[in-house]
Amino acid sequence: MGIAGFQRWYLENFPSTVVTVTGESAPEHFDHVLFDLNQLIHLAARVARNRDQFFIRLFRWLDNILRLCVPKKSVFIAFDGPAPLAKLVTQKRRRVLESRKLHRTRKRKRRCGVDVLSLSPGTELMQLTLQAVEFYVCSRLQSKRHWDQNVRFVVSGPTVHG
Repeated sequence: MGIAGFQRWYLENFPSTVVTVTGESAPEHFDHVLFDLNQLIHLAARVARNRDQFFIRLFRWLDNILRLCVPKKSVFIAFDGPAPLAKLVTQKRRRVLESRKLHRTRKRKRRCGVDVLSLSPGTELMQLTLQAVEFYVCSRLQSKRHWDQNVRFVVSGPTVHG
């Protein structure tokens, strides 16, 4: 979702702040590396066959990105937080309809061993994912193999507003 036209406006006004990095690129150093984790969560869930594979893929993608975009000062990992009330009403209506549709067809679409509706703030899967990402961060901080000792990690979980 996001803010309509924000990316275009941002790129027009601050073109030097965005760099395209590909798998063939040599590692580049950045002061700050920021993740919109929900995009990676949905991508990992789409290709994973079960929960274990979901977390393995998520961690591999995070590792690959951090290998290519080496942080010098900080890494910020942000989950989508709770939606405002107006959006919650819309989401609830959409999810109820989707749930009924899935129930009628009796073909329960599954991602990483759970319903697709579980990839939202407040669900058990998102809480488990937050714990897994916190574990990931702790394990990477202990190894410190790819970045400076002073790199700070911040995790903004699915319960954080804004």
